[in-house]
Amino acid sequence: MAEQYEVVWPSGKSGVKKAALAPRLADLEGKTICELSHYSYRGDDIFPALRNSLKKRYKNINFVDYDTFGNFRDPRKYGAELEKLPGLRDLLLSYNCDAVIAGIGA
Repeated sequence: MAEQYEVVWPSGKSGVKKAALAPRLADLEGKTICELSHYSYRGDDIFPALRNSLKKRYKNINFVDYDTFGNFRDPRKYGAELEKLPGLRDLLLSYNCDAVIAGIGA
């Protein structure tokens, strides 16, 4: 008799609830962009390149550097689960943040 294997159907039910996306900004002109990093991302290389590119396209764009916020997702501080910097929303609001660039990677 042939061996039998238990399989999982790839189109099965999702365990994640769907949510509506936040509205997108129509334009970045005059907007404040806050940068977030967890310092495993190549922020020293990528953020300046993004800033320069966006400044060429939007003359009145402003940035709040990722060092302002520190490591926004440090599992050594905030636990191994996907937790964020306590008070992050209020901190972003205090800088009049219109959008965020989150550098996450390794």
